[in-house]
Amino acid sequence: MKRLNVDAADLSRCLAVLGELGYSPETDWLPSRIELRAPGDRWVDLHPVAFDEEGSGRQANLDGGFFEYPPGTAAPAQSRQCTAADTSWGRSKLAQNLSI
Repeated sequence: MKRLNVDAADLSRCLAVLGELGYSPETDWLPSRIELRAPGDRWVDLHPVAFDEEGSGRQANLDGGFFEYPPGTAAPAQSRQCTAADTSWGRSKLAQNLSI
């Protein structure tokens, strides 16, 4: 399973792109995380993280609180790929990163 931190602001776009790549929700614990599964036993575990301008992140936990991430510890690199996935090049890059 591939675990990805995504910018919470891009979660909807990431879910849409992954849906186009054959992924569907398997375990939905939003706003904390969501696991998606695709044919061929492919899995992605998305963790939405809200980032501030300094790069610190906050991820909701299941108890109503938050996990706090110092700058640089929960980088949303895959989130940028989801944003870029509006293009065919971006979809290809995201698929490569997910090894699908």
